[in-house]
Amino acid sequence: MVTEVLVVYLHYAAMTMIAVFLAIEYLTCVPGLAREKVKLLARIDLLYLIAALLAFGEAAFLNGSNSNYGAMFANKITVDCP
Repeated sequence: MVTEVLVVYLHYAAMTMIAVFLAIEYLTCVPGLAREKVKLLARIDLLYLIAALLAFGEAAFLNGSNSNYGAMFANKITVDCP
């Protein structure tokens, strides 16, 4: 149970990192980009790839009845019960 919860939190952390890296890329990518900034963008893209692999890797670690734990959590916070 603890492992599943840690994997789900890692998934949410990876999704947050994806948003942060996209924001950094958006702010860095300007017209007339210098050579140093291009290298920085390449490093940020690599970090973005790693975060994406972490986010999508949740399914590889969870199997069986716990494979939809994230979906169950999303349903719990979005469904309005009477």
